[in-house]
Amino acid sequence: MPTILVTGGAGFLGSHLCDRLIDRGDEVICVDNFFTGRKANIQHLIGNSRFELIRHDIVFPLVVECDQIYNLACPASPIAYQFNPIKTIKTSTVGIVNMLGLAKRCRARFLQASTSEVYGDGQQTRSFCYRDDLIEGMIRLMDNNEHIGPVNIGNPDEKTMLELAQAVIAETGSKSELKFEPLPKDDPKQRCPDITRARNWLGWEPQVPLNIGLAKTVEYYRQLLAGS
Repeated sequence: MPTILVTGGAGFLGSHLCDRLIDRGDEVICVDNFFTGRKANIQHLIGNSRFELIRHDIVFPLVVECDQIYNLACPASPIAYQFNPIKTIKTSTVGIVNMLGLAKRCRARFLQASTSEVYGDGQQTRSFCYRDDLIEGMIRLMDNNEHIGPVNIGNPDEKTMLELAQAVIAETGSKSELKFEPLPKDDPKQRCPDITRARNWLGWEPQVPLNIGLAKTVEYYRQLLAGS
């Protein structure tokens, strides 16, 4: 069975990726410095003989043996990555260089993830991809031996932020009022992935529509709040 390193493995997507890999029988090394990741996300995996957790910051070299590397290590939300911008830059430069060096030494396949952020007046568009779809796409890309290169894994179904906010209010039954904030400088007003490569190379496209994904997300947070 392959040994797979997931950096940022205690984050939201990283922890679900670890779940998928463990479920299919892989050995998983989860690396996280817990700047934004949470131990609670992978607590249920601790004790599994095929799961190893290492608290480590990838801006420092790491010596392990692995066959594949998913590099998800970097704060994703604007609040998190703007809190310490120098740290964010180092993670996205020095950290990547360290992980590429590890991949070279181990002759491991390497997947580098990227993300985006959201702000504005409600009319700018974003595209929302449910976590299970995204992880399926990432795994297919990693395991694809015919193609190497950047691939957009996302949902091309564009929604305005206003549409999203209204959908959240409807799904939760909230009485919240919408508040509009100024669009940050240089923030794009449109984001919609071209998933042609994902369709052609990987046979992948998203399966979970926004309304179903929102319902699952709302139920998750309701259970989380009930547990706390």
